[in-house]
Amino acid sequence: MWNVTGYDWNAPPAAAIENKVASQMRGGDVILLHDGGHKAMGADRAQTVIATENLIRRYRDQGYEFVTVEEMQAVSLRQ
Repeated sequence: MWNVTGYDWNAPPAAAIENKVASQMRGGDVILLHDGGHKAMGADRAQTVIATENLIRRYRDQGYEFVTVEEMQAVSLRQ
């Protein structure tokens, strides 16, 4: 259900995650970021957290709105 990924599963620096997402972003996208490791539990996601905070700030400043997938689906059903 996503169409943008930050390729953060292998824990790159926050700037690399941000650049990957920014190069794919268009309005109405679903962004995939990870909150765990693909090989073991307890992966360090500090860089993903930093990238997420920066991306939210960046795109809110540009007028984007962040919603849940359920909210996106509800709008689609009404149209």
